[in-house]
Amino acid sequence: MWGSRTTRDLFSCIADADIMAGIITEGGSSVSFTRRMGAARAREALIFGKKLTSDVLLECGFVNKIFPEQPVEAFHASVRAHILSELDGLDKTATLQVKQLLKAGEAAQNDPDATNLRESYAQAERLSTEIPKERFAKLARKEIKHKL
Repeated sequence: MWGSRTTRDLFSCIADADIMAGIITEGGSSVSFTRRMGAARAREALIFGKKLTSDVLLECGFVNKIFPEQPVEAFHASVRAHILSELDGLDKTATLQVKQLLKAGEAAQNDPDATNLRESYAQAERLSTEIPKERFAKLARKEIKHKL
């Protein structure tokens, strides 16, 4: 049985998932989106707040697999079963070493802590304006949509 977490290694979604925010980057997305989906798609999503469907997210490599629409608990169980079946028969030590090497290579390219710090300061500055308040009010009134 595999006990290792695959946080940020593999992403899955349901068929009707999409992303579109248009507020400001956070959680390392200015680096992770570019790394996962490529610069062009990341810029569309982050700068223009362009809606990217689950099919587009799969095509550009942002998600690894699309699952059928289902309740959250069933989705989590499906993802777990899929990952466990993919890991079945693999050498745990080698797999974990590859994971460590991949993470070390990514960290050498761009420090995620530094990215999160930059984004946190930008987010704090942005939140000091009225714009996020207006955007969230529009979300509440359902004038714009946001799904992640």
